[in-house]
Amino acid sequence: MTQAAARAVAEHGITVNAFSPGVVRTPLWERLDRDLTAIGEGDSGFAAMSGSIILGRAAEPDDVVPTAVFLAAPDSDYVTGQVMAIDGGMVLV
Repeated sequence: MTQAAARAVAEHGITVNAFSPGVVRTPLWERLDRDLTAIGEGDSGFAAMSGSIILGRAAEPDDVVPTAVFLAAPDSDYVTGQVMAIDGGMVLV
């Protein structure tokens, strides 16, 4: 989708990119963990999802912000059709 959109609007000088965060420690995960525990699926939550990250920890929101800022700034004007993973190496496992 990102690449198709980038192709469609490039002639207008518009770039299209995306970022793909992995497991990010947020209040949503805390709630999900509580909900999973309540239904007897407590081993499927945050710890299970973040256990295979090769950098050894889940992301914090501040780990995602610089990439979002970069993609919104003029410094990324020659980048288009890309999806940038912000996952601490999770997909390498």
